[in-house]
Amino acid sequence: MSQNSEALLAKLKQTKEETAAIQELWRYLFHDFTPPDYPNCSNWLDRYGFDTVVYGLKAAGVNLSRKSQTLEEIEEEREPTAEEVAASKWTRVEILKYASSCMIKQNQRESQ
Repeated sequence: MSQNSEALLAKLKQTKEETAAIQELWRYLFHDFTPPDYPNCSNWLDRYGFDTVVYGLKAAGVNLSRKSQTLEEIEEEREPTAEEVAASKWTRVEILKYASSCMIKQNQRESQ
């Protein structure tokens, strides 16, 4: 086997392991939503690297937690409006977009 093919196989193995870790982190942070699939994770890893992907997911988790906490605080005082309820709820797509935007910003900071 050539050195290039061995390097490629090692890279693919690393991507597979990192994808599994990313998906597990997703399940921990966003247990109500299906984790991103292998191609999505692989794309993130190729663009940003493992640490930046983890940073983006954790940032999205913190933001989602803040929104939920804000809604809980409102509910303790009064009935929340429909807009307040909607603002506290995220869809899977919104989580993916927010996490990706955090990855982009973090990647830009690291490039400077």
